[in-house]
Amino acid sequence: MLTYGIDSGAGSLLASAGKTASVVDPANPQIADGPKEIGTQQDFLLLLIEQIKAQDPFNPMDSTEFTNQLVAFTQLEQVITLNGNIADMKQNQDMAAASQLVGKYVEGLDANGAIVTGVVDSAERIDGEATVLVGDQILMLGQVYTVRDSEKGA
Repeated sequence: MLTYGIDSGAGSLLASAGKTASVVDPANPQIADGPKEIGTQQDFLLLLIEQIKAQDPFNPMDSTEFTNQLVAFTQLEQVITLNGNIADMKQNQDMAAASQLVGKYVEGLDANGAIVTGVVDSAERIDGEATVLVGDQILMLGQVYTVRDSEKGA
């Protein structure tokens, strides 16, 4: 998500990585509206319209500044999309790694910190995290610390 706000001093739209946005009234440097969760281009355009409405007609916004803000928004939006794609790739990679453990003997820690040992019966994704099933115990992929072909390590 992106954070947008209007700089009360310069009357310019600010954008940065975050989860909330605040509209600052240029006449009063306090927050006019409470934080709002936003992040779409539609939200950005609505905020931009508010900025244009609030600008001083005798000192209008520079078109170069306006263009720079649109470019900055587009770049931030692309970075967020890229981060999401990378996260998806990591989830898929983790799931592929968990699948490779099926039939292997593993040792690891369950969610309670108890040691779990045995042959991996299956792999699945739970809440976006790759897990393996050892008997009736679920191990997160990151909690597996030993992998062998068999219990004896052959």
